[in-house]
Parts: sequence; structure tokens; C-alpha cells
Amino acid sequence: MPYSINLKGLSKKDIEKALVSEGNSEIRRRALQLYGHLKVVTPVDTGRARNSWNLSYSRGQYKDVRKDATTIQTVLLAQPSSSTPLILFLSNGVPYIDRLNNGSSKQARAGFIQQAARQYFDDVVL
Repeated sequence: MPYSINLKGLSKKDIEKALVSEGNSEIRRRALQLYGHLKVVTPVDTGRARNSWNLSYSRGQYKDVRKDATTIQTVLLAQPSSSTPLILFLSNGVPYIDRLNNGSSKQARAGFIQQAARQYFDDVVL
């Protein structure tokens, strides 16, 4: 969806600030869409994996009812060029999320996390 920003009469610093602000807003919007998408496409047995998705500003932050979860699936959502980049992490702390993403469930295709992420972001790092 195209949008415009009026930058006429702004200083270079104000233009950079406006562009970073708009870019960060777009990243947040897409990240929330991806979060919702993954909640829908994650295979369900008990619902634990589906309910363990977490969107945060810190790597390694995740929700899980078990404290001993050792596997974490992290998707780096975005890092715009700026002195203050917005970096968001989407993670899931259930120990079997990698197996689900590798196709262990008939409810979702292998690579469902990457497939979903690429619908909202060009660059995805797992």
C-alpha cells in the first residue's frame, strides 16, 4: 500500500528522523502481521507451540510454559539503515519447534516459518 511523506522544508536531520520513524512503523506493522500469521499456521496438537510465539526487541526472549526449553527459533525481522535501527525478534521456545518447521507435522509444510516470514519481509535470518 503506497503512502507518502511530506519532507519539504525539513533539515537533513529531520528528514532522516522522519524516514526512520516511518520505516520503523512499517516494520512493526509487518511484524505484527507475521506474528498473527504464524499463530494461525503453526501446527496444533496441544496448542503449546502455537501459543509460544513471542515478538520482542531482544534476542532469546520467548514464552513457554516449560523453563527447560532448549531450542529457540528466532527470525530477525528487520534492521533498517540508521544510527538507531529497529530490530525485532520473533521467537518460539518450545523444544520441538525446529521439528515442526522441518515437516514433522502433516498440518504444515516444511519451512512454514520461513515461508510465512518471506511474505512480509525480504530478508529473513533464522
